[in-house]
Amino acid sequence: MLIKTRSTFFSGTLLTVLTIQIPQRFQTVNGDSALTAGARLIAFGILVPAGSVISSIVVGKTGMPPIFILLVGGVLEIVGVIGLSKTPTSFNVWGPQYVFQMIAGLGNGCFNALLLLAVPVVVEKRDLGKNRHC
Repeated sequence: MLIKTRSTFFSGTLLTVLTIQIPQRFQTVNGDSALTAGARLIAFGILVPAGSVISSIVVGKTGMPPIFILLVGGVLEIVGVIGLSKTPTSFNVWGPQYVFQMIAGLGNGCFNALLLLAVPVVVEKRDLGKNRHC
């Protein structure tokens, strides 16, 4: 159980940071209300679970090693976050930042889903938690 905890410790960090950071940016830089800023997060929020579903289906149906999808997901996360970091600080909303949100969300979904699902496969049985019946 300790191994599973250690290997998945940082898997949700980017998801948490972006879910907070993106609406905060819209409120601070663009002067949006909390509701409007939250609505602008939809581009990111829809593609996180979509990336999870797509990556799980691809690995399950094709038998492709998960490491390839993890690499693609990691690259997509990096590209999306770099794009979001280059967003201008003008008062007007920059349209391409939604594309970068979508790229980051897709990569995040791919990466998190496979990282969490791959743990029981890649660690030794002795490191997994035991099923206890109460």
